[in-house]
Amino acid sequence: MRLDKNKIIMLLFEIALIFLLFQENVFPSELTFVSLLLTIVFGIFFLVKGGKLYLNPFIITYVLFIIYMILDTSLRGNIEEYIPTIGMYVMQLVSSLCIYNYLIKCQKIEGFLKIYTIVAIISLIIIFGILGENAVSTRLGHNGSGAIVSYYIFDNPIYKSSNGTANFCAIATFFLLYFAENKKKRYCYIPVIFLTIGMILCGSRKGLLVYVIYVIYTYFFMRKGITLKKVLIFLLIPFVLYFTIMKIPLVYDVIGERIESMVLNLFDVSNTLDGNSYLMRQELKDTAIEWISRKPFLGYGKGTFENAMGYGAENNLLQIMLEFGLIGTIIYYSFLPFFIYEIIKLKNKSVLAKVLGIVAITMLIQDYGSVTYSWQTMTMWYSVFWAIIKIEKIKNDEIYEEKRE
Repeated sequence: MRLDKNKIIMLLFEIALIFLLFQENVFPSELTFVSLLLTIVFGIFFLVKGGKLYLNPFIITYVLFIIYMILDTSLRGNIEEYIPTIGMYVMQLVSSLCIYNYLIKCQKIEGFLKIYTIVAIISLIIIFGILGENAVSTRLGHNGSGAIVSYYIFDNPIYKSSNGTANFCAIATFFLLYFAENKKKRYCYIPVIFLTIGMILCGSRKGLLVYVIYVIYTYFFMRKGITLKKVLIFLLIPFVLYFTIMKIPLVYDVIGERIESMVLNLFDVSNTLDGNSYLMRQELKDTAIEWISRKPFLGYGKGTFENAMGYGAENNLLQIMLEFGLIGTIIYYSFLPFFIYEIIKLKNKSVLAKVLGIVAITMLIQDYGSVTYSWQTMTMWYSVFWAIIKIEKIKNDEIYEEKRE
């Protein structure tokens, strides 16, 4: 029996993609280069065989942003120091480009969601298995901004962010809810419970925020019609969340006191409930704004703020303004008009397109509390969103052509 080369290449790309997702979820500080390289190599083979190359607004603007970053860093005379970092950005971009084209040409969006969800569940099982009884006390291996080892894999130290773990738990939960509600696969609720526990134990406020958005969207927008049951659930949710987070000691120790601290800080009430995590972030943002006001157009160059303060600005917009000024910021966010246009049009799209639109929106929301332009997660999910938009356009065009004939 003759093997189909295209199918072999596609299978190899999917294996590389699974490896990349595991790398993102479980061991982000190890094998990053290898996982990206494999995705790119097999992805390029797939692109060459597939013929047409598809681009989306985010990929185009990110290419321009990286070009500007290289020029800016070169002119400041420290390009050699940041070649490895910029090289990683380029690899993440090409990897996302390959994923984008793979999804369009194979039209396997739901298959991709299933792969992501299965990898997320297995990743969480691995993390629990490695941490054991320390899972609760360490917020699932939260590393304290890279200062503490999260856990070891084959004696290799891994540095893991609780926000990253909470994100993949929340996103996978959303996809499971989609399959449970829209595809009537009720068994999907079982892993939802497991992923929810993982998300809560991360103690991530960002993770909790996107999780709540996903759950509310599922039960009030994915399901059609307003019913008494929905209204009662809507009224009950705040009380359940408050009781769970603030009154159950285990959950309160992990995330409740962090939320309480954030609320108190918002009202200028001094406290040390979360080790001044919120206050420290606010001070960094205030300092970043002060720096920007002195040099708004060109910024200070890559890494300048971190070298001086020890941390980034904890805000994507401020970080890009600090490093590359208003020019770099405009270049990076120039995809937004196209993104907003597609989000507005979602009301006429499929449920799956709306789900991926919500994921993309929550990725954008996280720009407020994290420096996200370097995340593989961002480049990937924006591209997945545009992939479903492109797929549905292609299908609609085919239907239109059939009707004309």
